[in-house]
Amino acid sequence: MVGQVLRAPLNRSVAISALPLVSVAESTGDSRLDVAARQLVGAMDRQSTQAISRADSEIRTACVRLGIWQTYHGSV
Repeated sequence: MVGQVLRAPLNRSVAISALPLVSVAESTGDSRLDVAARQLVGAMDRQSTQAISRADSEIRTACVRLGIWQTYHGSV
């Protein structure tokens, strides 16, 4: 599906690869949110579903604590 959207050839021997993510973001000013974001980047680079889920949860927890989750996502 992604390949079709990107107009990749139908030949399965041609693959679309994802380059490792690079964290170049500035500090948010909240160390727990920064750590969770860096963990998410690492987990995505490793394609670790469990680590991605854990980091995502930590990001949500930090955002709720900061009062910004509710602003963009509604209720907790």
